[in-house]
Amino acid sequence: MYKEYKQEEHWDGHYRKKDNVVLNYDGWLDKYIDIFPQNAKIVDLGCGSGSDTDFLLKKGFSVCSTDFSEEALKVLKSLVPQAKALKVDLTEKLPFEDNEFDVVVADLSLHYFEWVLTKQIETEIKRILRNEGIIIARFNSDKDYGFGADNGKILEPGLRLVHGRTKRFFSEKDIDDLFTNWKIICKCENITERYLKAKAYWEFAAYNRK
Repeated sequence: MYKEYKQEEHWDGHYRKKDNVVLNYDGWLDKYIDIFPQNAKIVDLGCGSGSDTDFLLKKGFSVCSTDFSEEALKVLKSLVPQAKALKVDLTEKLPFEDNEFDVVVADLSLHYFEWVLTKQIETEIKRILRNEGIIIARFNSDKDYGFGADNGKILEPGLRLVHGRTKRFFSEKDIDDLFTNWKIICKCENITERYLKAKAYWEFAAYNRK
C-alpha cells in the first residue's frame, strides 16, 4: 500500500527547496542524553535535514544518518558536513548488523506505513539494537487534526491518504501494541508549533528487551 504512492518524489521535492530547509532542533532529545551509554553508537532513521544528527554529533556521539530521499541527504551534507549519510528505505531490511547500535532515533519518520510494514520496521529496529539499547521516537497522534488526522481517505485503521501520501496517526493503544516487548522509559502526548500550526504527537522512549 505505502509503495503505491510516490513518497520519495514528494520528499525529494520538499528538500529541493533548500532556501526553506534549516536546522531546527527543538530540544526534545536533551533529557535522554544522561541515559545514553558512553560513546554511544546511534542511528538516526529518517534524519531529514539533520537537526537531530547535528545535536548528537555536537554531544560527541557516533551517528549514522539515514534517509530514503537523496535530496534530504544532500541537504544534510550541506548543513552538517561531518555527518555520515546513508540512503536507507525503512520498508526493507535495514543494512546493519544485529546489535550494531546503542540508540535508535526516529523523529517523525515511522508513521507513514500500513500496520504490517510498521511492525516489520519495529522488528528490524529491535534486531539492530543491542539488548538494553534505546529507541527514542516521535509519532503523529490521532489528535493531530492540523496535519490530517481527521481528513483524507481511510486506508486501514489509523492510516489515511492525506494529500496523496499515506500517514499513520497513533493512539496510545497503537503505541502499546507496537512496542509490546520493550521496557518503556517515556510515553507522552504533546503539542508543539510546527510549520505555523499546532501539531499533536506522541513521544516515546524505551529499552530493548531481547
